[in-house]
Amino acid sequence: MRYFIIPLLATVILGVLSVTVFAILPDDMVLYYNFNTNSGNIVKDFSKYGNNGEIDGTIKWVKGQHNGSIELDGRNTVLTAKPSKSLTSLKAPMTVGAILQILDFPGKWQSLVVMNGSADKPDSGWAAQFCNLNPTFTTLGTKDHIAEKIILEKGKWYYLVYVYDGKNASFYVDSVLSDQIAGAGEINCSKSPMLTMGADQGIIGTYPASVILDEFWISNIAKNEQEIKDLASPIDSLFGVENTDDSLSTTWGKIKATLR
Repeated sequence: MRYFIIPLLATVILGVLSVTVFAILPDDMVLYYNFNTNSGNIVKDFSKYGNNGEIDGTIKWVKGQHNGSIELDGRNTVLTAKPSKSLTSLKAPMTVGAILQILDFPGKWQSLVVMNGSADKPDSGWAAQFCNLNPTFTTLGTKDHIAEKIILEKGKWYYLVYVYDGKNASFYVDSVLSDQIAGAGEINCSKSPMLTMGADQGIIGTYPASVILDEFWISNIAKNEQEIKDLASPIDSLFGVENTDDSLSTTWGKIKATLR
């Protein structure tokens, strides 16, 4: 696990209290973006694996639900991360989670995040995407697992989680299992050239998504329902706050601000 130790000072009536906040990311979390940079074209990965992202195209940092967010419109912007052992070894089971707002549905297929199997052949890779208004987990070259029971709406915030364990593709909306589809297809990303977000293959305008991303993470295990619920409130799941005075309140947004 990776630990961030951040001293915070809070002035209260009785004086100044020192608080230590521990940010804990489990080893299964191979990528965690909180989009709290608010400037530049590099998105920091807070997992221990250092899978930082790079933005190509129009950069638009905006306010989200938990402080900073990014407006990712694949018609103008893509985000990519270089291949690494932690990313290219992804296979079933795996989980993808995001706190996001849909801005538009620019086409039938919209790529939230994709890893092709290789540079010249997408087969055997994976994609967490949208088909029309439905979340979809695709084992490239095998099956589009389309969550037809879930109808996404523009302008609404979602905590959306895709779980693929090889047997089923499961979809959680706001921590509730909302659809499950029989799974098919192996995942082999060992020769993948990159992880790309917002458009397919890192090419602006190719199956573009249009979203505001507040939090985004990938795990190399199938997260269970309780773990998914925990990650809906990052202050509970990722942080422990040591505090000797119950009157001191620390919000998730304030903690995020220290992680720039």
